[in-house]
Amino acid sequence: MWGALGGAAALIILRAISAAITRSRSRSKQVVKRLGTPVFALVFVTAAWSSATIMRIPRYWDEGATGNIHHTMQIVTIVAVAWLLIALVQAVSDALLARFKTDKATERRARRVQMQVQLMRRILSALIVIMAIGSVLFTFEQLRIAGTSLLASAGLVSVVAGLAATSALTNVFAGMQLAFSGAINLHDIVVVEDEWGRIEEITLTYVVVRIWDDRRLVLPSTYFTTTPFTNYTRTTIEKYGTIF
Repeated sequence: MWGALGGAAALIILRAISAAITRSRSRSKQVVKRLGTPVFALVFVTAAWSSATIMRIPRYWDEGATGNIHHTMQIVTIVAVAWLLIALVQAVSDALLARFKTDKATERRARRVQMQVQLMRRILSALIVIMAIGSVLFTFEQLRIAGTSLLASAGLVSVVAGLAATSALTNVFAGMQLAFSGAINLHDIVVVEDEWGRIEEITLTYVVVRIWDDRRLVLPSTYFTTTPFTNYTRTTIEKYGTIF
């Protein structure tokens, strides 16, 4: 009972703080919008778990039911924490993107920061999801034992998996290199595969070039690290061409 009341009180306090922040700062409104629901979900789960522990509700059930309840609460807590971390990454990245926002995306430094922020958001979000999935799987005893045995006897399996992942990892590292080397940025005008176009999207594994006739040319990230290409806006936003 007291745990439930404490959780409800925490929710009310957090809601009041969020409302105050929203009224005081317009930029914080987006942060609260991103973090509000995950924070409330985590507080609710924590309050429910605390209530069950304080009130000793599991004592009325058998040992199997008690174990299932605690296991379920562990999984829900892991998911809530991962949700909150992803929302935090998105809130921070949104704030950075808003700070370096340009109307026509013509400022090179702003475009470079935008690309780096977007890629880092994808990397961090993917890492959080992978860690959350691993944490959930390791809450199952059989999977934990099987995983330990598999790691101990990897041998040939690890070699095969490593060879299979080489191409994907190469593209990922190439994407990271593009993000921080400045070879290309969003909205750069380039010539690739004898096609003139503008960089529309840069991900960890591929780059989308919008061709002059509105087609999309999708190239692996390794293309821009291994193949020569023309970048008309590498150092300036001015565009040059030939008039016939």
